[in-house]
Amino acid sequence: MYTINSDATADANLTISGTTTNKRVVVASGATATVTLNGASIDQGGKLDASGSVFSISAGASVTLKLQGNNTIKSGSNSDGRTGYAGLNVPENATLTIQSATGDGTGTEGSLTANGGAYSAGIGGGRYGNGENITINGGIVNATGGGDAAGIGCGHSGSGGTITINGGTVKATGGDGGAGIGSGRYGNGGNITINGGIVNATGESGAAGIGGGQYGTSGNITITGGTVIAKARNDAGSIGNSHGYSGGSTTIQGGTVIGIGGQIGMGNTDTTAITNHPIILAPGGIKGLTADDDSRANGILVGSDVSIDTSTTPITVTINADMTIPSGATFTVPSGVKVVVTNEKTLTIAGGGTIEIEGGGTVDVFGTLENNGTISIADDQCGVIEPGGSLIGSGIITGSGKFNGSDVSDLSTQSITSTSITINPVTLLSTTVQSIEYAINTSSTLPTSGWQTGTTFTSLNSGTTYYIFARSIGSTIHKAGTAKVLQVTTSPKQIMASIDFANEKLENGTVTDENAQ
Repeated sequence: MYTINSDATADANLTISGTTTNKRVVVASGATATVTLNGASIDQGGKLDASGSVFSISAGASVTLKLQGNNTIKSGSNSDGRTGYAGLNVPENATLTIQSATGDGTGTEGSLTANGGAYSAGIGGGRYGNGENITINGGIVNATGGGDAAGIGCGHSGSGGTITINGGTVKATGGDGGAGIGSGRYGNGGNITINGGIVNATGESGAAGIGGGQYGTSGNITITGGTVIAKARNDAGSIGNSHGYSGGSTTIQGGTVIGIGGQIGMGNTDTTAITNHPIILAPGGIKGLTADDDSRANGILVGSDVSIDTSTTPITVTINADMTIPSGATFTVPSGVKVVVTNEKTLTIAGGGTIEIEGGGTVDVFGTLENNGTISIADDQCGVIEPGGSLIGSGIITGSGKFNGSDVSDLSTQSITSTSITINPVTLLSTTVQSIEYAINTSSTLPTSGWQTGTTFTSLNSGTTYYIFARSIGSTIHKAGTAKVLQVTTSPKQIMASIDFANEKLENGTVTDENAQ
């Protein structure tokens, strides 16, 4: 075991790297330390004779944990398998701040995987232990609780303490009966605040995604920004309490919140407080709010207005009602999520509103996307206007990506001669306000030049096979569409000849006299 002791004259600053399966790191009470994990693996996961958490911050100690490279912290359990240890132990009166090691610490350059032993959190408290004063500012953090424990928060029968997420990418998964972020079974979620970052929290076996574990209460949950996906199983609130339990509060003051499973605010004492135009998609409902035109006009869809399929990759969120992103609101579509606008429905971005499609996220439009604000597209795979769908409005497109170009109808010929081909004009299959261009080649390879808007090709060779291409033209908003192709052969050259036997005259040709000797 390595112990970081307190020093009245200086804070500890050290780097941990390499791999161990039998060593632990303990930060002593009173110590203030900055620890950089640089490709470190401290792994006692599954061990049944463990003597404590592999990384433990003692009560009264404070640690800033910087992440560089990929790092793993996994704790085991004692010999009876009923007392485990938190992956990264942050007990009551201890303080932990996690950030990326580079830049200002808010990015996602370094990663940490933290797994708890039996009844213990991935990051936070062990069995009967509280998690306390946990702040995540950056990095990629994947935390998984042992049975009955939260991914981030407390173990079985504890309290989640104070958990704040300001940035980074956080995935938190509870063990059986544990919330993703909050409490374990029979626990209390504590005070949970999400101000930014991408947060994906999953509760298991009757536990909330964010809030209370099974048979537990939610505590007080506040979301002011970021992108939050909260998923619950077995009738628990996606955000809030487990089924049949009450207490705590849920306040949503911004960001994009996707609730999968039970109601947002389930079991809270008061209705869910919503201000400052967050975007909320909650097929399980929101406590105190019903589906109506006012909620839809403010970026909130509940009940049958929206459906979410978690069996697909990416997760598919289907918008089944007309919806508006109001001025001042940003609808963020993160990696791993596809938003589908169904046929005959319209997703409207009001002036001052924004849809931000991140890399790995997709907006797939079968209905209408009306952009009067801003659409930010990370890459060319993010925006899809399906056949029959429409992209309209006077708003702007930013980012390095573009929406896909419209497909076009099939090609057909209007006329063919030995030196020319004329085709019938094709039409756009989606309403993308694009023009159409055509090209010709002697092979089926898509030409890189020579595109034209006209439908007639001249100066061709007779009796020759050509390939005609048609596609929608690329622009600052759209990529060029996928080209349709048609194989066409020009007519053979015809030689016009006449024979005058009386005058033994041949014009425009040749003749052979078979009787000639």
